[in-house]
Amino acid sequence: MNQHAADFTGDPGNLQVMNSLLDKVAKENQEIRLLQAALQAQKEELEAMLNVSEGERATAAPLHHDLKQENVRLKEALLKEETGHLSAQEELQALREKMEAMEGSTVGKEALTTENSKLKEELASSQQQIGGFLSQKETLVAESQMLRQELDKQRLLVASIRQDLENLNTQMASSQPEDEQQLHGKISDMSSRLALELQRSETWEKKYDEHSQRRKQQVKDERREQGHKEWKKGEKLRRPEASNGEFSKPTHDSKHWKDQGRESQHEEWKRKKIEEQEHRREEKKYRPWEREQRGKQRDPQQHPHDTSEREWKEKHHRHQEETGGSFHPRKGQKDYKSLKEEENSQRREQEERSHGKDSHHRHHDHNKFWKKMSDHQYRIPEGCSGVEECARKDGIDLFNVELKPVQRQQLEEVLQSYLAKVGLSKALPELLPLLDGFFDGPLFSHHKIRFRDFVDDMEDFLEDLARKETGDDDIVDDFERYVYASFFGDAALSKKR
Repeated sequence: MNQHAADFTGDPGNLQVMNSLLDKVAKENQEIRLLQAALQAQKEELEAMLNVSEGERATAAPLHHDLKQENVRLKEALLKEETGHLSAQEELQALREKMEAMEGSTVGKEALTTENSKLKEELASSQQQIGGFLSQKETLVAESQMLRQELDKQRLLVASIRQDLENLNTQMASSQPEDEQQLHGKISDMSSRLALELQRSETWEKKYDEHSQRRKQQVKDERREQGHKEWKKGEKLRRPEASNGEFSKPTHDSKHWKDQGRESQHEEWKRKKIEEQEHRREEKKYRPWEREQRGKQRDPQQHPHDTSEREWKEKHHRHQEETGGSFHPRKGQKDYKSLKEEENSQRREQEERSHGKDSHHRHHDHNKFWKKMSDHQYRIPEGCSGVEECARKDGIDLFNVELKPVQRQQLEEVLQSYLAKVGLSKALPELLPLLDGFFDGPLFSHHKIRFRDFVDDMEDFLEDLARKETGDDDIVDDFERYVYASFFGDAALSKKR
């Protein structure tokens, strides 16, 4: 038995050997109990024999001596068996402890193996994210350096033009009358150049600020992500081990989070809506018709050609920034001619109004603004072809929900109900015929213009209309939400990306 116990290695395959040992020990225990009973009977017989008279003891002296020796021998055998029994019990206890330790280590190893696999997967994911962040960071740093260099170049150029202007002013103060007209022309050209360079400098500075904000946001995201990873790592290290070898899992009150999400959904929409409104109002400062009106208010007669050319350059420069495209001379000439035609048309409208032809003012005003919207150079949707595929992609990009091609009749009904809601129904007959440019028959041209761009410009137009009709453009702030709710449903608005 000692030999079997020494050979036992804790392998579950040797359980059969251990069971046989246990059976053998049980049999030996049974034999020991039988021997003890026999010894007890013999002891009682010996005691009875000792009570026999002395005469009988004298005659039985040799027999008593033999029985005494047998008793001693049996006691020694009993002591030996008891010692072996105790040794067997100790070995059995050791085997039980080994088996329990083996079972506990098996469960612990499985849990550690599972946890190790999860940690390896999370480490690989973290390394991949860090690699992506580093790549984005390098790109942003390079773009930031380029923008910074361009900004410094623009500032130096502006400073140089200002110095030239100061020199011309000095020359003008000391010049003769015949050179004064020539100096005036130089100063006018220099002023135009300065205004253009200032505009370009402001544009570059705005782009530089945007890149700076993007870099700051990226650093915040990296720190937040790193903090989240450290927290998860610490949480895993602090997990208590249960009695059965399994690791306890953190619990969350999912209902509490859902309630919080529902409560903050409306506030999140309002915040995004306000940010988008501020962004659009800021963009309006750079729109062509806004610049034309401000230019006419400043000085409608001074240098009309320079003003138009500057506005055309600003419009083209802004369009390059929006589309990321390159400069096309013929296209630029066409835009400049269109701008001249619009300027002449506006001048004719102003002359007609000065002669009392103001009865069609609202109609011309609507057409003018809608023409601006129709002539807007929209970015053609990428990654899709055809009306249905582009409509589906537009919906997924917006709300991660597929969008069917928008039907004109449905859009007209939405527009009619909304204008009735805000009290602008009288503008509907003039607006409906102007939808022709955005529809191919009964379906919206999703393959030519993104639906979100159309809705955004539509809201801008309604804001201008509301401002002219009521003096308050806040009454149409919910137009975008109203349209999206009509086509996607209220549930989709919470998924806006």
